[in-house]
Amino acid sequence: MTASNSHSTRLAKDFHPTPLKFTQRECEILSLLSQGLPDKQITLSLAMSLSTLRTHMDHLFRKTGCRSRSGVVAFWLGLQ
Repeated sequence: MTASNSHSTRLAKDFHPTPLKFTQRECEILSLLSQGLPDKQITLSLAMSLSTLRTHMDHLFRKTGCRSRSGVVAFWLGLQ
């Protein structure tokens, strides 16, 4: 597998490159994710349901093209 093939296999299937704009809530979630907090602590910290957190995570996966939480965090930290 070449380097370009390796990179493309890590992207989510429905990834469409666009200029990234994270919402304030997504930034809050990303900050807590980058601290290694589990879902339950994130939902308690942000006063949201697990379902709402999962919806935000789905949006983050689509926006970044990543398929894992660690990938999303690494992507976000790379933008800082």
